[in-house]
Amino acid sequence: MLPRGPAAEAEYFGTAVCDGVDAARVNRLVVQTGLSERTLDRLRRQTHALLSRHWDSVARVAEALLVRKRLAGHEIDALMKVE
Repeated sequence: MLPRGPAAEAEYFGTAVCDGVDAARVNRLVVQTGLSERTLDRLRRQTHALLSRHWDSVARVAEALLVRKRLAGHEIDALMKVE
């Protein structure tokens, strides 16, 4: 299982192995929404903190998706509550 997005890659691999697609999407959203660089930096820090705090849950959901391909909301909730 490979994580998706630079923040997840950094949490999983210790560094982001970004192919540029996610960065392009983020840049497009930043332009569309008018986010400042300061706000974007804050959002990146919050994303990293959330992934760090809940990584085990993220991994459980990802593993379940690899097996089942689809999960209902209540199934995701159950996987997230195991911690």
